[in-house]
Amino acid sequence: PSPGDGAAAVARTVSLRHAFHAGEPAMRRVIAVAVLLLCLPTAAAFIAPIQRELLKAQLRDACAKRDEAKIYSTADELSRLNPIRDVSTSLSPLAGTWKLLFTNATENEVPQSEGAETRQEITVEGTTGLIINYVGSERGVLRVEVGATATRPTRVGLDFRAVRLPSGVELRFPPRALFRTLSRLASLGRPWDER
Repeated sequence: PSPGDGAAAVARTVSLRHAFHAGEPAMRRVIAVAVLLLCLPTAAAFIAPIQRELLKAQLRDACAKRDEAKIYSTADELSRLNPIRDVSTSLSPLAGTWKLLFTNATENEVPQSEGAETRQEITVEGTTGLIINYVGSERGVLRVEVGATATRPTRVGLDFRAVRLPSGVELRFPPRALFRTLSRLASLGRPWDER
């Protein structure tokens, strides 16, 4: 570099300042775009929650209309905006009471008649939780108790524990660990995968 290169850079900087202060619209746009690009990560953090809420509203609307294609496409879009990428550290975002708005299960599996409410109550402690499903029908409420354990960043293992029939009869299931052990024994010598 020659001594003149430094002088040229200073001249360009002075020229840039002069152009901005002189109000040259093209230069102001360039600077505004540069500032916007620097702020994009912050803008994305602000925009994503708004996008999620709009998609949730679209999903509820599609559920009310039973538009399966729209439900699946909106759920897919929503999953890409999910801020939780790893449930293996905590299941706490699932905690609360959830009302079933849509299922692709048959009427025999999950009654969807007028007045039949189906919901879940989920309690969480760290990476484990208890899910209690209440399936309402004209005969009463079926209660299904399911344990949940985060097994991988995007997977939760379910352990069906008990079912209480509308008549009050309760059926208990063997623990999930028993089935895992039996499955491992059945696949001796082969790699085991719980999927």
